[in-house]
Amino acid sequence: DAIGYDYDIFEEICARLNCVPVFIETSWDAMVAIMGGQGDFDTFDVGADGITITEDRAQSVDFSDPYIRLQQVLLARADEDRFANAEEFAADADLLVGSQPGTTNYDTAAELVGEDRIRAFDQFGLAVQALINGDIDSVIMDNVAGLGYVGANPDAIKLIDDPLTSEELGFIFSKGSELVGAVNATLAEMDADGTQQHIVDYWHSIDHAAHPTDI
Repeated sequence: DAIGYDYDIFEEICARLNCVPVFIETSWDAMVAIMGGQGDFDTFDVGADGITITEDRAQSVDFSDPYIRLQQVLLARADEDRFANAEEFAADADLLVGSQPGTTNYDTAAELVGEDRIRAFDQFGLAVQALINGDIDSVIMDNVAGLGYVGANPDAIKLIDDPLTSEELGFIFSKGSELVGAVNATLAEMDADGTQQHIVDYWHSIDHAAHPTDI
């Protein structure tokens, strides 16, 4: 069963807007391209996957209001002692970092160590597994996602306490979509009554795979 923040938040949004969400998994690059009008842009009405709000992306898609602020961090093996922060990681030319192409995490990795030291993975789960296996030495990802992976693998991986960036996330829509206003109004309502924070706190704090949310 698919679980996660985006699923919970849109179940709640649709409950309030009287709609039925249909979740379709696709690759990151395909989602962003389709929502940006490349190809069959009627396939999706909204894109959601921890999408950082950037001026460049806003040229081709409409964003919702920000729903959370995150930091990008380094994920390392639990017994890692070769580096304690991003500067030490960058200074060791033998260390490799994993990330997902097309994301701001990948862009941050390129700025930190250059593309020659990046190993690209279609999904962050694959990058984390490669880290655990010793194929790479770190993964750059958003701290909330990182906390989830650490929670599932507490003896294998850890977060490096040295945030790389701070950024806001939003949902994406095709340019001119009438859904933007409706979703923004619902997000504001959920923020005011505490529902949105409840969902955020849930995904930060417990073994969410074993305990379904109680919204």
